[in-house]
Amino acid sequence: ELLRVLLTALLDHGLTASTVAARVAASTRAGIHDCLAAGYAAMAGPLHGAAPIAARALLDDSRPAVDVVAAALRRDGHVPGFGHFLYPRGDPRADVVLDALWERRGTARLRQRVSEVARVVEDHSGLLPNIDLASAAVLAALRLPASAGEVVFQVARSYGLTAHVIEEYAEEPLRWRGRDPLT
Repeated sequence: ELLRVLLTALLDHGLTASTVAARVAASTRAGIHDCLAAGYAAMAGPLHGAAPIAARALLDDSRPAVDVVAAALRRDGHVPGFGHFLYPRGDPRADVVLDALWERRGTARLRQRVSEVARVVEDHSGLLPNIDLASAAVLAALRLPASAGEVVFQVARSYGLTAHVIEEYAEEPLRWRGRDPLT
């Protein structure tokens, strides 16, 4: 049930980088597998589909939360799993997933760790947990490896990407093109 909640929360999120990549491929009438491959390529980086992996490192690190957050800020300039430009008051997807997680037995220690890290980040920057931290927490609770974060993200988004590709196929071929600064 918990994994279903997470997959549902990750299913689609509008015109993200991976969705745009898949839709651009579909606009050229590429095959469905190629469109999905374009989407997967766009989500492969640490700022998109692999973001839960970095967030998981915060939870797995045994140092005090203040030290873990400080190290992330020094290393990356931000704390993975926190803040989302669309949700300055908090990511509602994270709220739903974390609420479902905390209903599960045996999550008290994980909940304490998430709360400690979240408190330090909020005190420092005002940022709140996003879906990447929620994903990392669920995968930790299910005792799945950190690398599963990217796989779970891709599985969930496959449905959303497929829907976007089908929708793009129904449109007039557009062949998206950016402006060329030389013309």
